[in-house]
Amino acid sequence: MILKRSNTSKIIFITGTIDYLFNEGTGGVSKLLVNLCNRLTYDFSNRKISIFSCFKGDSISQFKLHEKVEHFYLQSSYKHNSELHIPKKIYFWIYVSTLLLKKLLTLKKNNILISCTPAISIFLILTKKIHRQKIYIWENVGFEMYGTFATKIKKYLYQFSDLYISPTDAENKFLNNNNIRSVKIANTNFSHPEHLFKKSNPTNPFKLLAIGRLVEQKGFTILMRVLANLDTFFKDWNLTLIGSGPERVVIEKIAKKSQISNKINFVNHSYNLEDYYLSADCFLLTSIYEGSPLVLIEAQSFGIPCIAFDCPTGPREIIDNKINGFLINPGNISDMAKKIHFLYKNPNEFLRMSESARISSFNFTEERIITEWKKIL
Repeated sequence: MILKRSNTSKIIFITGTIDYLFNEGTGGVSKLLVNLCNRLTYDFSNRKISIFSCFKGDSISQFKLHEKVEHFYLQSSYKHNSELHIPKKIYFWIYVSTLLLKKLLTLKKNNILISCTPAISIFLILTKKIHRQKIYIWENVGFEMYGTFATKIKKYLYQFSDLYISPTDAENKFLNNNNIRSVKIANTNFSHPEHLFKKSNPTNPFKLLAIGRLVEQKGFTILMRVLANLDTFFKDWNLTLIGSGPERVVIEKIAKKSQISNKINFVNHSYNLEDYYLSADCFLLTSIYEGSPLVLIEAQSFGIPCIAFDCPTGPREIIDNKINGFLINPGNISDMAKKIHFLYKNPNEFLRMSESARISSFNFTEERIITEWKKIL
């Protein structure tokens, strides 16, 4: 889809926060957003690129913003996180939305607002006649992942947005079938390595890697069960698990109970993932749901075969099953364990999948994807 070039003066992304949170770290969407805004400053030098954060985190983002990118906090009194009870979440979003509207009313009309969270998307649509700005939606999470009631509301209201930016073909088709104007733009790997030596044979012990916020969505408690199963027939492995979040204690308890704690290296949120990607043999993703997981795209660029649950959206458009990794039926613990062992026991297949992963990663490079963004902005 090619849209008519806009005459808007600003491109404003509205997100929860790009900052670091002590209990949850910083998600891949924040990394993606900062890198995208930095790049857009070069492609749209005559237009202001801005990020409005709904709250201030515990420390500034480790992802450095270009000096030309404006970053504005709507407020710093309240924080949002996955552990907030529903009444507090409702209050938070009402409060923040009110501040956002006040801010928008100080701006000239006809800017592009790009909402990265459903609560803001809904609010912007409901108040469109007041703020009179263009509304793009770029949420990077499965459309139906907030429950039946929320999905029905979104299906109706999002028809009044100007455009939905979807990272997957499956979601893009779903949206257009529901009369929501949508375009597919895959997530971009801004850290794609320019030069990379090919992977050698699997190491001993077999080095596994998983990255993500330690929250229920990412399924790391399930990952512990996968590894406990693996350990019953294959002992030569270890896992580096990178991330912060409220489920850390629960995950550690399961690992201890399963007697695999000594094989797991917990790393609090890391600023530089390159060394971990370079040393890993296999990347694991056990998410219950996803948008388009950036970590899979990054892992492939380092030639790492990936094994992921085939959750509703995301992994199946990055992993070509049995070509550059494996897709596992969600929750099939024994099958994931067997596929990990297969890669270790079959060096030729490991090397073939490693090279296929590296080649596949070029589908998500910066220059390829940024062209699609330029078409709609």
